[in-house]
Amino acid sequence: MDKKNLFCVHCGKDFIPKRRNQTYCSAKCRDRRRYKRQVDQLASTFCLQCGKDFKPVRKWQKFCSRDCQNFCNNFIEELLNIYTPPDDLE
Repeated sequence: MDKKNLFCVHCGKDFIPKRRNQTYCSAKCRDRRRYKRQVDQLASTFCLQCGKDFKPVRKWQKFCSRDCQNFCNNFIEELLNIYTPPDDLE
């Protein structure tokens, strides 16, 4: 039985399928395509630090860049260090 060459849905490379319903040339291509689809489905949001509109890579991402995240974290640390509860609360 002669197997027909197919084209990978993700990279376009031609391959001989090992199963009837195989659409990707490798597991790596399949995973990359799945990741790309998930990222494309995320709605754009705004950065909590600078307010810039950005497209998140992870669904829990709140900042547009590492700089904004670090700035916000440092600011919160400074606020926590400024406030020291009194020693005698009684």
